[in-house]
Amino acid sequence: MGSSVRRSTLFLLSLLCWLGGPCCVFSESLDAAIHSEPSLRTTNNNYNLVASRNSSDHAFAVFGYLPEWRFAGSHFGVQVRHYTHLIFFSLEIDPNTGRIAAADRLTQLQSALYYAKEARSIQDSQAINPPGDAGQKTRTQFLVCFGGNGRSAGFSAMVRDKKKRKRFVKELTTKLIFDVDNAFGGGFDGVDYNWEYPGYDFRRGYLPDAEVRKDYEGLGRLLKDTRKMFDKKTKAEDFESSRSRRVLPDNVVSTDATKDSTSSSTARDQARKDDSTTSTTSERQARKTISLAYYPDGKQEQLFAAHKMILQYTDYFHSMAYDQHGRQHSPFSLAEKTIEYAEKYLGPEVLPKVTLGLPFYGRRENTGEWMSYEDILTKQWEKQKGKGITAKGDVQKSQKKLVEKTRALDTLEEDKVVYGYNGPRMIERKVKLAWEKGLGGVMVWEAGQDCRAELLEKKSGAKIEKHVATCDHLSSTEKSEAAFSLSYAITKELGNLGMTNDTKRGDIDDGRTHEEL
Repeated sequence: MGSSVRRSTLFLLSLLCWLGGPCCVFSESLDAAIHSEPSLRTTNNNYNLVASRNSSDHAFAVFGYLPEWRFAGSHFGVQVRHYTHLIFFSLEIDPNTGRIAAADRLTQLQSALYYAKEARSIQDSQAINPPGDAGQKTRTQFLVCFGGNGRSAGFSAMVRDKKKRKRFVKELTTKLIFDVDNAFGGGFDGVDYNWEYPGYDFRRGYLPDAEVRKDYEGLGRLLKDTRKMFDKKTKAEDFESSRSRRVLPDNVVSTDATKDSTSSSTARDQARKDDSTTSTTSERQARKTISLAYYPDGKQEQLFAAHKMILQYTDYFHSMAYDQHGRQHSPFSLAEKTIEYAEKYLGPEVLPKVTLGLPFYGRRENTGEWMSYEDILTKQWEKQKGKGITAKGDVQKSQKKLVEKTRALDTLEEDKVVYGYNGPRMIERKVKLAWEKGLGGVMVWEAGQDCRAELLEKKSGAKIEKHVATCDHLSSTEKSEAAFSLSYAITKELGNLGMTNDTKRGDIDDGRTHEEL
């Protein structure tokens, strides 16, 4: 395909993304630029989990992106049951100053964070752990995202300039991560950098090598600066927290005349001992998470590997393993190829940091038009129900067969139009693959595209907004979420792999509506 046509394709797909689609575009121009294999034509387009395969292995996380246009309809009480990390998408960077931009979205993100934290508090009080917990106490983390398609323009200028980079990291740390006094109940648990993407221009393709190198070197410095600032601030706050917990400091003397100096000394020693033993990880500031989204095209993995600071200071690398051309935009073979590239170019030692991207949407064959899984399921169920359930014979048995058939489908065909997507069975297979290959977890774009497991009622002024349960396609005696929700499919598969605690996480309902949270 000629360069002008490639540019037009990218422009149109970028426009499609801005009109409400997933933050991703196709990568035909990347194929020509980096000579990647035809089966991997993919680019741009949710406490760490402590459960593990055995006592020496790493954790397995479930990340879910949640963009601001999904906040109003989000049931955080459900989402904290299924995700170890929710990534609030997204803010921007001012290329001229390095400061945080998109102030209108900032308020939306902080407001959503407040409700998410309320849901997490309920989760904590009920000892409900994220999926895959093996008995140790964990918490769902909330990350703030910068960038994404159409929102990444400020990265390059910021990372290349030391003053701008320092200004950005300071503002991020003080205003978004450690801002415990804000009106929304404190800060985020970490940051996700979604730069789409270093050394690349959507109009021209990859930049000259020198420019590519500057972007990746700058990205490495940004990650290093972020980690150092996060750790420094965490250490300072841990120190202050430790001081506030001391019950008997050295200058306190017992007022009980019957107690001698020996007993006072013993009390102080015991207090210090208690302080050291009770100052657990759960009481201290949890280590802040830094994650980075990338396109598993082979080229970007090699560029990461060539800049060691990127590997060193990133906690998780989110591979966006979707948006391939053809009938199925995210086939199982693409997941396999993504892991192959990660192991080959990033190295086996980095695999525990890599997450496998899972799409909660489908794409139309040839045109690339997207449709959420929620909408696909509604159409698919109506279509299959017309074929599968009749008044003859055992209706319950026929419904069970229909459910299993629908869960296994990965294409929707109507009026000669085909949408390829990942159904529950495919999601389960990919989760198992990521687990078996030793990845750090899975990542979802995006959590709000799943079918809704429960009715959500939300106050909007004097009115009550109702969001119906769109997973509810079965009889009242069946659990619809377990049958059709992709989030539940992840949790279910992790349970099959031995990563759930005694409480079946997908069967818990705190019964609270959005406004109660």
